[in-house]
Order: sequence, then C-alpha cells, then structure tokens
Amino acid sequence: MRGKFSLVRAIWLAGILASSLHAAFIAPYAPGNFTLTNIQADGIMDFRPNGSLVITGGNDGSILPGSTRVLATAAGSGLVTFNFSYSVLDDAFFEVAGYMLGNTRFEFADRNGVADVVSFSVNAGQTFGFYVDTVDNLGEPGYLTITNFEAPLGSGGAPVPEPSTWLSAGLALLCVAAHRKFWKENKS
Repeated sequence: MRGKFSLVRAIWLAGILASSLHAAFIAPYAPGNFTLTNIQADGIMDFRPNGSLVITGGNDGSILPGSTRVLATAAGSGLVTFNFSYSVLDDAFFEVAGYMLGNTRFEFADRNGVADVVSFSVNAGQTFGFYVDTVDNLGEPGYLTITNFEAPLGSGGAPVPEPSTWLSAGLALLCVAAHRKFWKENKS
C-alpha cells in the first residue's frame, strides 16, 4: 500500500509545482541577457520569482527628461507577446511607457492603471525591449510590469516553453517508474 500512497503524493506534488510555475524570462531571454540602460535617469529592472519583470522609471530629482530601457536581442524570428500593467502616482503624461523595436519606440501607457496584452514581430538578431520615460525626474516614477512573456527561439521561431511543461513531463516519467517498481515488488 505504501507504493500507491507515494505515487499519489508524487502526482499531487507535481500538480502543485506545475501550477506555481509560469512562462517567464528563461533560456535566451533570461535576466542576464537583458541590458538596463538609463539615459539621464536612475531607473531599475527587477525580475521577480513569479516570472514577471518590473521596470521602475527614473526619479532622480534633476528636473530633466530621462529614459530607462531594458533591452534584449531576439533569438529567432516570430512574435513577442506579453501582458503589461502600468502604474504611476505622478501627474498624467509626466511618465510614459512602451516597447522598443530597434530604436523605434511604441508608447502604450501614459496614465495610471493601464493594462493590456501586446504582440509584435521581431527578426532574429533584432534588439527589442521596454522603456519607461520621465519628463522631469520628479514626483513619482512610472512602474511597468511585464507578465506572460513569450518570445521566439532559434530559426523555427517557437516560443520559450513553459517551465511547468518540463516539470510535468519529468514527474510523469518518475510516476511511471514508481508504478512499475511497485507492481514488480507486489506481484504475487
């Protein structure tokens, strides 16, 4: 009976672990492959354990415009897709956020509480990423949160696989092995 209980526990644990993992900034899009650039700003990037990226815009008190950029290089050609939410406590239009494709900027947020899904195409080797700009580096910075990030890999353009897919497959193999061992030991 102990073998069956262990098998059930392994399946239960696999479900809990798989549900807590998210597609994220992994493989060629791991945090170390993104570059933070501040132009007359003191913004930061923060890759969170839940698979999100939070970019905090500049707020250095200089009264000058600034830009915080987080950029990577596309590993393949295809779609980059992500959800975003934007929050700012400063006056409207003093902080804006968007994505970059090469040197071209595409604004998608200029006020508190904006959230949506964005998709755009990239070519292998093309630079892309996100920005948070400030008009005055005063008041409060903008906060851009990126979740459910997917981007193309290699020449096939397939998206980065979810970590839960790999975990589920590995645990399924372990469960099959445990079941076979239990069956062999209790075959009588």
